[in-house]
Amino acid sequence: MSKQEYWDRHGTFILYNIYGFSATLLETFLYWLFYVELGVNNVFSTILATFITITYAFFTNKIMVYKSRDWRLMTVVKEASSFYGFRTISTFFNIGYMYVTVDLLHWMPVMMKMIAALIVGMINYILGKKFIFRDRRYQRKGADETVHGLVFMGNDSDHDAFAADDTDGNDGNDDNDDADDGSESLAVDE
Repeated sequence: MSKQEYWDRHGTFILYNIYGFSATLLETFLYWLFYVELGVNNVFSTILATFITITYAFFTNKIMVYKSRDWRLMTVVKEASSFYGFRTISTFFNIGYMYVTVDLLHWMPVMMKMIAALIVGMINYILGKKFIFRDRRYQRKGADETVHGLVFMGNDSDHDAFAADDTDGNDGNDDNDDADDGSESLAVDE
């Protein structure tokens, strides 16, 4: 496997880990700042640190990881609402974990925050890849599947979400694919 093939297959995951690690450091630092230095309640410190980190993560995921370049207002609103919505689910785990480990069990707060952030990061990667940042330009009408190498919601394919392999069976030149026989109907989201 060449370096380019490796990157095409695993690049999104590698970038997610790099930016996810920076988000984990940010969240841990903010939690430490609020809880240890400023004396803010554990649960409220968790909520503050998590909210700020989610905002940071939204922009790094959109721009750097999933390379979602669509900045139209409706697209950003949809992506942000999905992102914050799914992150709310993982935030409940985060708050519950921190409450049990720090407030009830009296374990080391900063270490527990780091562990919680790592677990939440894994959950969020899956949610982000499958449901939030996807290229909507080439989605077949009424189908959740791989089209032109992009994975869409509902597909359990092993392909990376932005891999450059041509899975539609045509010649790989997407400029004229599907125009020859007219057998496929593609929805183009403009």
